[in-house]
Amino acid sequence: MQHDPMLVEAARQGDLVAVERLLTLCRPDLRRIAQSQCAAGVDADDAVQESLLLIYKRIGALRTIASFPGWTFSIVRRECYRLLRMV
Repeated sequence: MQHDPMLVEAARQGDLVAVERLLTLCRPDLRRIAQSQCAAGVDADDAVQESLLLIYKRIGALRTIASFPGWTFSIVRRECYRLLRMV
């Protein structure tokens, strides 16, 4: 997942335009990850939507800019698992 460090930093600092742009840019990657991580019966789109919301809410807690790709991957993976448990 490619990311612009300046965009991630602006989002971390609370710039809502940067957050919106960052979420738009990472959505295709999140979808690809969700499709590979979600088990049958779990909608990858639901996992992506929930992940985007969590990223939006928690971007300020991101410790380092370099960890953004791994952080988002973990969020999507946990959402797929959470949705699977609900089925």
